[in-house]
Amino acid sequence: MTPRDLCQAGATELHDSFLRRALSPVEVVDATLRRIQEVDDRLGAFVSLYEDEARQRAQECERIYMTTDQPPPLCGIPIAIKDCESIAERITTFGVPALARYVAGSTSVQAERVISAGAVAIGKTNMPPLGYAGVTDNRLFGPTSTPYGLGYNAGGSSGGSAAAVGAELVPLAVGSDGGGSLRMPAALCGVVGFKATFGVIPSGAVGDSFSTHNPFMVTGPMGRSVADVRMLAQVMQGIHALDPFSVPAGAVNWRGQEAGVKGLRVAYSPRLGAAAAQSDVADVVRDAALLLASAGAHVDETEIPTGASTDALCNCWRLHDGTGQLHGMQRLLAEGFDVLASPNDLPMELVADVAAAHSATSDEYRVAADTRSLALAALERAFTAFDLIMTPTVSIDGIPNGHRGGTRGPTDIDGVPIDSFFLGWAHTAVLNLTGHPAASVPVGFSARGLPVGMQVIGRRFDDGSVLQACEVIEELVRDRGKEPVSTRADSVWNLACQ
Repeated sequence: MTPRDLCQAGATELHDSFLRRALSPVEVVDATLRRIQEVDDRLGAFVSLYEDEARQRAQECERIYMTTDQPPPLCGIPIAIKDCESIAERITTFGVPALARYVAGSTSVQAERVISAGAVAIGKTNMPPLGYAGVTDNRLFGPTSTPYGLGYNAGGSSGGSAAAVGAELVPLAVGSDGGGSLRMPAALCGVVGFKATFGVIPSGAVGDSFSTHNPFMVTGPMGRSVADVRMLAQVMQGIHALDPFSVPAGAVNWRGQEAGVKGLRVAYSPRLGAAAAQSDVADVVRDAALLLASAGAHVDETEIPTGASTDALCNCWRLHDGTGQLHGMQRLLAEGFDVLASPNDLPMELVADVAAAHSATSDEYRVAADTRSLALAALERAFTAFDLIMTPTVSIDGIPNGHRGGTRGPTDIDGVPIDSFFLGWAHTAVLNLTGHPAASVPVGFSARGLPVGMQVIGRRFDDGSVLQACEVIEELVRDRGKEPVSTRADSVWNLACQ
């Protein structure tokens, strides 16, 4: 295989080739590191690389394949890890200059799981400060671009992970999602990002094991295919002692509806609590949703009520997440790292939300809890009429990069003013209030050639059906005859020439 073939191979393909001893993990890791060296100075996906350790790990994996027929499930597969997942004795910056020398004392639950499953950790990926933005940019490392348009942002907050996968630097990446941080960058980088039902993939948050439910924070997989994402999700799932909300691995049937989408009742909702989508983005997503009818689904275009106004949902999310950020900052301060000492290094929304959380009253928390309960009830009612809900993942197709830490979201959609914070242009955060599973799958391109993602939402613990539907969509888009994201190989591969 050529270096290009090695880098473009998916995780399931690599695993099969390793098992047949048709390919060596050493070859793949060498090609991966060369590819990163060639293009990442333009892309900005990685903030640190573990080159020596990765090569040593690849050699160990090669020996494992030579000596056993039952290697660990991710043995030898390169993986990128978001820079909020700690690895013991490694710097974890969270995208904040004040944490540029913060050395983790332990390895996070999910970094430990993927490494124990044999994956080769290539390095850490870029993110906005403390993950609090829908774009990936910070004053420490600068912005990350989507591989489909250098100069346009990868989205956030798992933008570095999404860009690394989309640019064919690695086949798999670990990200996290507290308001859409897996799904938004997946859409903008043309990859698959999956937020499991809350509890399916454990977190084990450092310092406060009970902090991940306000809003529901999850760690999750990113890949270039649904099959690869499913493979990684199955490694990441299952109870962990440090996560009191985690559930047994058997809680989810990962194959979901074996018949694909035949007979399923599908709602296409253009809004779902966010601004109406840019017209060409909405058209691409609507066409993909209607394709499901050819596979036997019953598709209705209808607005799904969210139980509360958009403003109420935004206020609810910001109060809950701001409170979690405040507590995290207080723990860091106890370790000698004052994140708030340089507020200009942080998104202005984060500074405002932390201040609001510090002075919030019990009545404000009660109102937020009521709003969240209304959203949950509304979605549960919707799932009595529909099996799946589909929306645009984000309302827009591209966000121009700003100067080092200065990237902002769009201020309007087709001339209609919106809030530039991601809550104004993404359709994702309500699912972090309710805990339902949701994935973003690439379905085509906008008028200017940037990726468009469709969000697929399912009932809680019906994660398998969400991924199964995404797999059907993947096939339908490919068979439609229009150039899918996964085959726009030349523009992505030639990043080094741009």
